[in-house]
Amino acid sequence: MTSSEQKKFRDRANRARRGLLKEKEECGYINDESGKRYRAAVYYVLAGANDKALDFYTWFEDEFPDDIGEPVFDLYWALAESRAGHEKEASYRLQVAMISNIYMLPYLLIRKKITRHQFRIYLTCFS
Repeated sequence: MTSSEQKKFRDRANRARRGLLKEKEECGYINDESGKRYRAAVYYVLAGANDKALDFYTWFEDEFPDDIGEPVFDLYWALAESRAGHEKEASYRLQVAMISNIYMLPYLLIRKKITRHQFRIYLTCFS
């Protein structure tokens, strides 16, 4: 990914986060019926700003403690944790993503045409 594309995603993430914070400040709560609360962290991961993504995920857990999540959001959370070297948390987040949509990860793995060995490694995350 080029630096201009990373900048574009970082700008989108910052704009999404500012929008959430502004709404909270103005209304006292975040009215999110469209899933906008899931955008910022994904954009941060795409921008390569892993620390900002993890900061956002921490804020997200505090702000939305009863949120059931969204599969792609959880998958990017697992990726951010893995990039930070938090393998236990990454494994947990990958399990959450898999449970929230049991078709997503097998579909993504099949599209990549993984080997049997790679699939066995993938399955060990759930044991």
